[in-house]
Amino acid sequence: MLTAIFVGPSVRSRLMRYFLPIVIAIFLLQDLLSATVLKESGNPALFSAVTVVLTVVIMSFVIGRISKKVGGEIDRAILERKKAEEELQKSSAFNQSIIDSSSDCIKTLDMEGRLQFMSPGGQHLLGINDFGKYLNVSYLDFWKGSDSQTAFDALSDVQQGRLGRFQSFCPTENGTPKWWDIVISPIRNAEGKPVRLLAISRDITERRNAEVEREKLIVELKNALAKVKTLSGMLPICASCKKIRNDNGYWEDVAAYITKNSDVLFSHGLCPDCEKRHLMS
Repeated sequence: MLTAIFVGPSVRSRLMRYFLPIVIAIFLLQDLLSATVLKESGNPALFSAVTVVLTVVIMSFVIGRISKKVGGEIDRAILERKKAEEELQKSSAFNQSIIDSSSDCIKTLDMEGRLQFMSPGGQHLLGINDFGKYLNVSYLDFWKGSDSQTAFDALSDVQQGRLGRFQSFCPTENGTPKWWDIVISPIRNAEGKPVRLLAISRDITERRNAEVEREKLIVELKNALAKVKTLSGMLPICASCKKIRNDNGYWEDVAAYITKNSDVLFSHGLCPDCEKRHLMS
């Protein structure tokens, strides 16, 4: 009874292997001694008395040994259980410390997509002071417009056992604009069946703003390049008057042609040689 109450099946099995041969041997010895007493004395009363005494002695011995052995096994089992519980508590505390120290918004949802938990870091990112009012709220309610459909598609993928991922816009509780990179995955039980959903949202607002600024700069550079005119190829020029023939076959002054076909402007003046010739004439 003690082994059934205080120790597990493995301990009871060890006790049975330990004590069963001893008990059998002792009772065989009891039968042998009782038979010897009856044979030698021929007195049934003496035989009964010896049997009772031997039974009491044997049972006292067996109970004492069992108590000692069971006590040791119980102590060992209690220590092992306490050690396992301590390890579990340490592991749980460690896992909780990871969640608490994460800069991401970590959430758990039920299989219908209702919010069940949000990490302290996530509540801080979203500016949430009272998580209670969001408990059991549908995850889709956080997303608006086309982002709601994107979130719905991701949830549908995860509910079917696949990984869901998307990037969308969702402001904080006080209206601060935020962009998020969201990964949703199933949490499975021991049989591998999805029982909950894990949603991890990373704040990518700075990265998103940098991408927008980069795209804006690229557009500005393309527009600037489109305004730049360049001259290339072979230009037909008169060897005497230095006029250039344009695409329509007309001859134009070099300065006028270049000004019309590029962003170059001319400032007119005289070089030293021309200045001398002008003065002499």
